[in-house]
Amino acid sequence: MTGAKSCATLISSQPFHTDSPSYSLEDTQTYRVIIMALHYLTFSRSDISFALSKLSQFLQAPSLAHLIGAKRVLKYLKGTLNNGLPFQPTTSNPFDIKAFSDSDWASDQADRRSTTIFVIFLGQNPISWVAKKQTTVSRSSTQARYRALAITAVEVF
Repeated sequence: MTGAKSCATLISSQPFHTDSPSYSLEDTQTYRVIIMALHYLTFSRSDISFALSKLSQFLQAPSLAHLIGAKRVLKYLKGTLNNGLPFQPTTSNPFDIKAFSDSDWASDQADRRSTTIFVIFLGQNPISWVAKKQTTVSRSSTQARYRALAITAVEVF
C-alpha cells in the first residue's frame, strides 16, 4: 500500500454487505491482520474508530468488499499522516470531565441495531472514545440516544 494514492474520505457510502459467496476471501488472515493493526492506531487516531467498528463486524467471514474498505482506510491514513490527537496542558481546572455522546438509529441494515458514539474529555484532552453497536434494537431514535447516554454515563463513572 506504500505506492497507493491517498484518499480524502474514510469509508464509502455503499454498504459492506455482500451475500454472494463468490466474493468471499480465501485468505482471511490478511484482512484480520490489517484490522487489528488499525485498531492499534485508534489510540491516537479516533477518526477511524467508526470505520473500524463497521469493518470489524466481518472478521469471521470477510469478503472482497470488506478488504477494499480496509484498504480505503489505509489510503485515508496515508493522506492524513499529520492528523492525530493533540494533548495540551489545561489552563483551567485540569480535572474537569466533559462527555459527548450520539447515536444513529437502526443504521445497520442487516440487524437494525443502532450505533453509539461517545468521547470523554479530561480538561481539553480526550481520554476515552467509542464507536460500537448497541446490544439491543431500539424502537425509536430517542430510545437509541438514551441508550447511548447510559453507556456514556457508565464509562464516566
